[in-house]
Amino acid sequence: MPRISGVTFDVYGTLFDWRTVEKVVFKIFEKKGVEVDVVEFTNYWRSKQLFYTHVNTLLNKCHERFRNLTRDALVHTLRRYGLDMDDAEVEEAVKAWDDLEPFPDVEDALNKVRGMNLKIAPLSNGDLEALRILTAKLSIEFDDIFSAELVGVYKPHPKIYEQAPRKWNLKPSEIMHVAGSTFDVIGSKSFGMVTTWVNRTNMIYDEFHLKPDFTVKNFRELVEVLKRIME
Repeated sequence: MPRISGVTFDVYGTLFDWRTVEKVVFKIFEKKGVEVDVVEFTNYWRSKQLFYTHVNTLLNKCHERFRNLTRDALVHTLRRYGLDMDDAEVEEAVKAWDDLEPFPDVEDALNKVRGMNLKIAPLSNGDLEALRILTAKLSIEFDDIFSAELVGVYKPHPKIYEQAPRKWNLKPSEIMHVAGSTFDVIGSKSFGMVTTWVNRTNMIYDEFHLKPDFTVKNFRELVEVLKRIME
């Protein structure tokens, strides 16, 4: 394995905990006096959000912004569960994706990675402005922000992963991509990047021949992996 010179990070579910959205959803339904399994509801919303990104890319037509797909997925989820939100409540729930909380181990780990003289950047399905809002919460100066919006496709399309090696003038094999979802690991691995799967919740890896180079439970373990690589 060649010595790496850069690291890209998925955002939703890797740097930031998308389950922060559950708090907003709970608050909205609590005000309405509606009882709902917020975890199940939000899981379904998230699954539809990702499904819509895949369909949007496969259709190979006009790129739809991530925020719009997130809103559409929420509207579908409300219909699926026979629930209702007015326009303001829908907007409040969608906006919650711009106000996610970073995982507790992320900031310290990113500072240590930055100290290894590596280029670092988020590489995400999120819209560019949303990513700027989220990353501003961290006291980290990223070298770049790589967004699906900049290339008009969503993960795991290879064009989204091309951004980092092209901008940094590196080979894909000189960049590690860190992801919390298996389809993101598969996409970046297929593109030729070194891959690390952050498996915080003991998930089972998908039955696919492309496996991560490293699997860690958290960002503390990620730092140790990078230290070994950089020795």
